[in-house]
Amino acid sequence: MKIGVLCAVAALFALSACDDDDNDDPGNDAGLVDAEVKDGEADAQEDSSTVIEKDETPPTIEFDRPGRGEMMTGDVKVKVRAEDNVGVARVVLESDGETLATLTEAPYEWTWEMGDRINGPYKIKATAYDAAGLSASAETKFNYEKTCSENCPPRNISFVAPAANSKICSTMDILAESKQNQGLKSIAYFANGKDLGKATEFPWFVTLEFNQLTEGPAVLRAELTDVNDKTAAHEIDVTIAKDDDCNEAPIVEIGYLEEGATVSGNYYLHARAFDDRDEVMRVDFYLDGQLLKEMLKEPYRFEWDSTTVADGEHTLWVRAEDRDHHISFDKRSFKVDQSFVPADPPAEEPTEK
Repeated sequence: MKIGVLCAVAALFALSACDDDDNDDPGNDAGLVDAEVKDGEADAQEDSSTVIEKDETPPTIEFDRPGRGEMMTGDVKVKVRAEDNVGVARVVLESDGETLATLTEAPYEWTWEMGDRINGPYKIKATAYDAAGLSASAETKFNYEKTCSENCPPRNISFVAPAANSKICSTMDILAESKQNQGLKSIAYFANGKDLGKATEFPWFVTLEFNQLTEGPAVLRAELTDVNDKTAAHEIDVTIAKDDDCNEAPIVEIGYLEEGATVSGNYYLHARAFDDRDEVMRVDFYLDGQLLKEMLKEPYRFEWDSTTVADGEHTLWVRAEDRDHHISFDKRSFKVDQSFVPADPPAEEPTEK
């Protein structure tokens, strides 16, 4: 009898245990969900171990033109230089709170059509943005006149190379430019009052022979004279150092186009530029004294349509500039003749000669 009672109790206990298991099913599901969450947390922790470096370097920006205080007439050509360690997303031009233009590709150039704007001073602000939202700004101020005749104010002139307060320790090209290049007669250069030479044609530079100067501080002066005999001047301080503790100017060479060559149709213009620090900042191509192409990175090569100029003799100048504003030039004289049929079609990848 006792054994029968015990069996019955055991049977009831077993049923109760089964019921408890059934009741625990939601709890077991919850436990599975909890396990999945923990697995997800582990994945998240694993993903968080991948470190993404944050861009904290803002762009740099400066005006090429108009120059500060420059007298402008007609439509105003605006040009800025913008750089970033990752990439410039856009450049915004503004004047007195008015957005003038948004530029998304280099070179950052734009023409301000002045229309009926009154004579007087104008200010332009340029802001460069990168993909991280970092920005930098620069401003310039110029004077505007609707028309300008023989009574125009004097031109402005400023040094391109060398940079102010830089060190000169080797023979180098020195260059000053006016933002109004038409009608120039000459640019004369001096160091501590000593005549270094006079440039009477484009590209308006002279070569500073290192042995012309004595060691120590020096004042470089450029004096511009235009065809109306109006003058302008600019001075910078430099240091003449007879040691090896400064950087050499870049080397630039025109490739493929040989001196005296004849070209026709589409033609690839090409240059090589390099320096000992691999810091060439830009290479500019000039045709007959006018800017043809500005290139900010390699390869320094582009296709040129020679039918855009008249048949005859032409001159190509190429100028390289590094980050220290040291410059160098190369030159080719050539002929355009559209009746000329080359033996080989122009190559996209020029063969060096």
